[in-house]
Amino acid sequence: MALVNRISRIFTADLHAVLDRIEEPQVLLAQSIREMADAVAADERRLAAVQERRQQYQRDVAASNARLAEFDRELDLCLGSDQDDLARSVIRKKLAESRAAASLTCSAREADEATAELTAVLEERRRDLEEIRQQAEVVRRDRPVPRVDYDAVSDSDVEIALLAEKERRSTP
Repeated sequence: MALVNRISRIFTADLHAVLDRIEEPQVLLAQSIREMADAVAADERRLAAVQERRQQYQRDVAASNARLAEFDRELDLCLGSDQDDLARSVIRKKLAESRAAASLTCSAREADEATAELTAVLEERRRDLEEIRQQAEVVRRDRPVPRVDYDAVSDSDVEIALLAEKERRSTP
């Protein structure tokens, strides 16, 4: 059994070596850059959505506070008129609105935290992406110039090209 495992590992290692030789480093690098750029774009979309939710929570909190202020005015009117039954109804509405405002405030705070967290992640990914792009540029600039193999051109190719050049030059 151990022999089979060892042969299997050797075969796998050889297969990985062949795949490493087949893969183009430039293509893999470009694909990595595309994937990182896609991740950055997805993070930007998530951040925009969280910020929009945060703004909506803030608008809702402001509206809730306005309703609470109106309930306070109504409560002053009811209590000033000794209308305890009406005051109880207004207090019930005020308590419900206060709970809703507290929930909205908590949600806004959570959205603030999520915004801060996503912003940090996004900045880190942007830095990583820029670093990879700079490394890719260095690799592109340092890439060896392909060697021209003059022996790959056959004598018959040279003769045909010579005849074509002579004909092109002789025709005015």
